[in-house]
Amino acid sequence: MTIRKRIFKSNTWIVLLSLLALLIIGGTVIWIFEDTYVKSLTENAIMQENAYNVQTLVNGYKFENNTVTKQDFKKLSQMLAKYDYQLYVSEGGKEIYANLLHSQAETVEIMNTEISYPDKSVLYVWEDKTIIARKILNGSRTYDLIVINSAEKSGIYRLNGGTFELLILSFIIVGIGSILVILYISRFFTQRLVNNIMLPIQKLMDGANRIEQGNLEEPIQYEGEDEFEMVCKAFNKMQGSLKAGMEKNAAYEKTRTDMVSGISHDLRTPLTSVKGYIKGVKDGIANTPEKQEQYLDIAYKKACEMDVLLQKLFYFSKLETGNMPFYPVNISLIKFLEEFIRENAEYYTENNLEVALSYQKENHYVKIDKEQMSRVIANIMENSIKYRNQDKIKVVMEVTDNTSNETLTITDNGSGVPEEKLPHLFDQFYRVDEARSSKNKGNGLGLYIAKYIVEQHGGRITAKNNGGLCIQIMLPKSE
Repeated sequence: MTIRKRIFKSNTWIVLLSLLALLIIGGTVIWIFEDTYVKSLTENAIMQENAYNVQTLVNGYKFENNTVTKQDFKKLSQMLAKYDYQLYVSEGGKEIYANLLHSQAETVEIMNTEISYPDKSVLYVWEDKTIIARKILNGSRTYDLIVINSAEKSGIYRLNGGTFELLILSFIIVGIGSILVILYISRFFTQRLVNNIMLPIQKLMDGANRIEQGNLEEPIQYEGEDEFEMVCKAFNKMQGSLKAGMEKNAAYEKTRTDMVSGISHDLRTPLTSVKGYIKGVKDGIANTPEKQEQYLDIAYKKACEMDVLLQKLFYFSKLETGNMPFYPVNISLIKFLEEFIRENAEYYTENNLEVALSYQKENHYVKIDKEQMSRVIANIMENSIKYRNQDKIKVVMEVTDNTSNETLTITDNGSGVPEEKLPHLFDQFYRVDEARSSKNKGNGLGLYIAKYIVEQHGGRITAKNNGGLCIQIMLPKSE
């Protein structure tokens, strides 16, 4: 389950359970006070229904003889008791008979000054009380009757001001209880959510600490929420990339160290030769003009070799720092290659190298930096010379095209490269022949630089064996 869904589900449960708890608490309170509210209302309803029967009874009541005693009023009160009414009788404002409840007596005292006593009864409603008043004549005597009913019960359970206060108190209790329950439920689910979130975070922190301490072997083991599981997998992938990068850097540093050591060797050899031949001239070993010129020629060539090597290192440094300038121009690839071959013809003749250019048409236009692309071709040709296995070297340059690319294929008649080493041919500092010798003076930079330049032109360079080594350069077409 995603953490987003989990948060949504958790909050839903918080609200749902809180409302359910509120419903249960409210229901419990209502159930506890059911007798108070429901029965009180029911009794009031019944009281109003019985009022008509009581009024009929009072209107039709007559004394049996002219002599009225308390026993007569007691008999009337017993008849009214069936309807839960009480009786109050007065004569000239003086109480004759009463069986009132405590709260009813106060009401009757007030009513005596407020109501009239007609021959036929009158019905009054006062607060929670139903009152019937009538005047009865018996000979020369006049009796004022008040028949009263109220919802009063014993104890505190009555629907009056006290009950209302109790209702308010109940709601306060329900509210406080609900708040406490909601807070507890919220805290419970929030704590669970926090625990589910903190577990993968803690694992990520532990993993970061392990990486800081240099331990890249132990991955994070976590299976759970989708997002966190994905983050942990991404962290493990990053850790693997860091490990691979560190291993690659270690190998790179080793190769760089080997290269520096090899270049030092490559520089030391011609430098020693230069020093030796110059010393031969100074010490008089070259005692004839011919010998002196020979010694100086050899020293000059060795110095030129060192200059070429230093130029490559300088070029590589500019390439690594991104300071390599490119000034592309629109040019025919055929004309560019013809000019390149013409400029280097003397050098190729000296090294017994024959170059043939093959193409089907002359309008193979590309947009290239002539100087940089010349370096690419020169590096490829230099490899053919360095790794020759016969005196006569033949190189064929063939230009073809397709819909979007111009392709230059350079093939020599050498022995090629072992298939397992072809994928590494363009890696920096990579040497096919790892043993340094005077014959193979490669430093692993030529083809790496060539690949970089071709890719900066938006092209691609590959290598394969086709009799000898075949280098294929694909460049975007230009109008």
